[in-house]
Amino acid sequence: MDNRDVFPDRGNMWTFSADVGNGGSGDGGSGIVGFGNVGFGDGGSAGDADPFAVTAGDPSGAVWNEVSHTLVVRPGAVLTLSMASGYENGTDGGRIVVEDGAHLTLDGVRINVSARRDAAALLVDSGRLDLVLAAGSDNRLWSGADRAGLENGEHELVIVAAGPRHGVARNVGRLSACSYSASEDVDGAGIGGAKGERGANITINGGVIEAFARADRHNAYGAGIGGGRGSDGGNVLIGSGTVTAGCRASRGMAYGAGIGGGYGGSGTDITIRGGEVAAWSRGLQGSYGAGVGGGQSDDLFGGGTGGMARRITVAGGRLRASGNVPVGSGLWGGESRDISVAAGTMA
Repeated sequence: MDNRDVFPDRGNMWTFSADVGNGGSGDGGSGIVGFGNVGFGDGGSAGDADPFAVTAGDPSGAVWNEVSHTLVVRPGAVLTLSMASGYENGTDGGRIVVEDGAHLTLDGVRINVSARRDAAALLVDSGRLDLVLAAGSDNRLWSGADRAGLENGEHELVIVAAGPRHGVARNVGRLSACSYSASEDVDGAGIGGAKGERGANITINGGVIEAFARADRHNAYGAGIGGGRGSDGGNVLIGSGTVTAGCRASRGMAYGAGIGGGYGGSGTDITIRGGEVAAWSRGLQGSYGAGVGGGQSDDLFGGGTGGMARRITVAGGRLRASGNVPVGSGLWGGESRDISVAAGTMA
């Protein structure tokens, strides 16, 4: 391992500036998202060495599998993970699988396996994952285009951050989770479901969270937070923190919601109670998912049930949203119902 950085300087790639979209036109409103150039090194060999270090907790709670290059977290483990010596800049081969529930603290964990479409950086295979972002830590989970960056499916996921709750101070924990491809369509969510998989039961209470389905040259179909391509996103709660969630196609079309359904999927039971939240669907050639709600319907010209928005509540915090509509159904999606946005919460 040559300790090269598998995540070069991100420049302005996370910068978000948007007004609320006009909705209904499929043009993404007036939202503007700026991304710098991204490179990921030469994709070198992962080898057999474990790139992760257990820095707190019982080391026997995690076992390195040399064949699959996977750190398997045993049921109920309580651990703090960071990068091992020689891997401080990250790994482009190692992955983490939570076998059946765990309490994990990430302290500078950096995984970029986006060169493989079927590779998930962190997979919750079963049970509930309580995920803590260590104070001052920068954690990055980048997966292949068929998988979610942080893939919990419908297993319960709770994310909190050590340090100030609202992500304003310098030492708050940070997480970037991304389903990414430089050259192909992207079908997974940033946080939530893989291609064809629902993303649900997600709670965020603090930290700086960035979650993207991102395609640099083709189309993006997954949600930022929620469902993968063809699937719903639901039971999402944001209580605090600074959260940016987007479906982004730098040169193509964006079909998923920022928070909610992927292409053909609906967004249901989504609640924002606090924090600073930016949610958008943005493609150079078209923005067809909602900021919060449904992705574009897969039933041409509507009439089906895909892409609906149901039981979405913005009760507190500040929300900036853009896409086919800021909050509601995706293009050609079914009827929006039970949408509640409190006065003063939309920026």
